[in-house]
Amino acid sequence: MLNFSKILYPFLLFIFSVYVNNYYGSIGVFPVDSFAFFDSAYSINHGMIPFRDYWVMNGPIIDLIQSLFFNFLGTSWKTYLIHSSMVNGIFALTTYFFLKKLGLESYKSLFYSILVSILTYPGVGVPFPDHHSIIFSIIGFYVLYFATASEKYIYWFILPIPFFIAFFSKQVPAAYFIILLLVFLFYYFLEKKRTKQLIAFSTSCFVLIVALIFYLKFNKIEIKDFIYQYFLFPQTIGKHRINNVDLNFYLSKFINDFKFIFLSLFIFLAVLIKKFANRDIKLNKKNIFNYMLWLCIIFISVHHQILTKNQNFIFFLIPIILGITHATIASKQEKYKFLVFFLLILSLVVTTKYHLRFNIDRKFMELENFDKIKFQQGEMISKNLKGLKWITPKFNNNSGEEMELLISTINYLKKTSLNKIIITEYQFILAEIEHKIYSPNRWYTTDGVSYPTKNNKYFNYYNEFYKSALVRNKVDTIFTIMPLNVKNFEFIFEKDCIKTVKINKILSKHDVKDCF
Repeated sequence: MLNFSKILYPFLLFIFSVYVNNYYGSIGVFPVDSFAFFDSAYSINHGMIPFRDYWVMNGPIIDLIQSLFFNFLGTSWKTYLIHSSMVNGIFALTTYFFLKKLGLESYKSLFYSILVSILTYPGVGVPFPDHHSIIFSIIGFYVLYFATASEKYIYWFILPIPFFIAFFSKQVPAAYFIILLLVFLFYYFLEKKRTKQLIAFSTSCFVLIVALIFYLKFNKIEIKDFIYQYFLFPQTIGKHRINNVDLNFYLSKFINDFKFIFLSLFIFLAVLIKKFANRDIKLNKKNIFNYMLWLCIIFISVHHQILTKNQNFIFFLIPIILGITHATIASKQEKYKFLVFFLLILSLVVTTKYHLRFNIDRKFMELENFDKIKFQQGEMISKNLKGLKWITPKFNNNSGEEMELLISTINYLKKTSLNKIIITEYQFILAEIEHKIYSPNRWYTTDGVSYPTKNNKYFNYYNEFYKSALVRNKVDTIFTIMPLNVKNFEFIFEKDCIKTVKINKILSKHDVKDCF
């Protein structure tokens, strides 16, 4: 039975994790988020490079990974979902093995890991920078536990890799987690001389740095472009958010939105205190530091979630915390029968609650108030969207009108042979019309998050970067698709030189030949 479960449980868990994300990820879209890495990944396969050809303030590794999926499996919505579904499966599997390593039985580890897979990626469905960043950071801490528990050198070599992926998915919260990791490693290597482990860890870090430098050199990416886009400009966003945080809003979110996370944390701490008091767990530096590590992981995650001002997505931490709590009492479950039952019921009830809200109601996609039955088949818009149930929040259950406008827009863009870029939140259109020139921005927002606006100290640098991309690609026409319009790029030019013609209700053509 043991050998059977060793093979069957991980297999079933991975299949379920991939399926659940694939299923719910195909219900509805929030275009600016849902297609964030679709056309950019497609464009990489046609010679466009992040940092060099378009402005990247987060997520370059998601672009690159997605481009590989498209390259080998074809450009399609199904391939797009395979990426995030695989990450969901990998996270569920590593959680399963982590809980088993803590001492939890296989079937109970399977139970908590299934709940984690339900709450992790299906809410958004598609590859997303915040999810990648926190998922791979936590996987990194799983690897850290395996490394310190087994002393196998291979874990020390692997350890930097998930944090590297996390950081180049999104700088935060990965940067916070990396600082936490370095604090732990400073204590770990200082307490005892572990030369071989340190060598394995350092060698891996060196290899990753060399690989990054090789990537930049091979693709002729200027170091200054890399530094400005990924390090300097994002710092201005972070400072602005921290300096302008509303304390009342912060505390309200902290208490109200994440009450079940902190309830789980309270149970975890209560169990630890009781077991320390009964001397069931040794009160030593190693145990205290390990448990403090997880407390810091929880608080960093919550802090980041509040500052992003995005839809909440970190509820998958609840079954992880409860699973760790269960593992802590696993050796004396007869003594804690009621608590074990309570942990199982609480994790199931909370998962059901957030599953209904985020997976079924599609709250992250802002579709909770819309009838998901009134969807259209995505393949009617684009051959690449087969399998997608098309419904968006902006057209208020009138997806038929949106679909007709998009079909009309795509047909028009296919016929025009102008040297053009297309500025849109529907970033599957380039792949559909097989257009090779990608916009100098991945996203166009007005809040100064995706690129520097005029009041940002890096605006002049960005302005030159943008215009040089247009000149290099000999762009004389810019098309915008609502809700984006001429205001999303006109500030680039110093003179009134843009000639605009409205093509249909959502598509506009902007002649910029006289702007250079």
